Amino acid sequence: MLPVVKGRKGHYRELFEEIGTQGFTKVRVDGNTMDIKPGLKVERFRIHDIEIVIDRLAINSKSRPRPRIL
Repeated sequence: MLPVVKGRKGHYRELFEEIGTQGFTKVRVDGNTMDIKPGLKVERFRIHDIEIVIDRLAINSKSRPRPRIL
């Protein structure tokens, strides 16, 4: 996770558009993971924490540990 907004108000529509153009597909807003879609915005007058999801790992009982970067 990459924090980009911490405890600030705003709708952040432009921020989400910019993040999407940089190739990222998901953000975590106030603890909830969301897909970046055109027109995505949050409530303007609430305080938000926004993080960019950089990478995700799926772990289950059958997966074996592998290095992430070779």
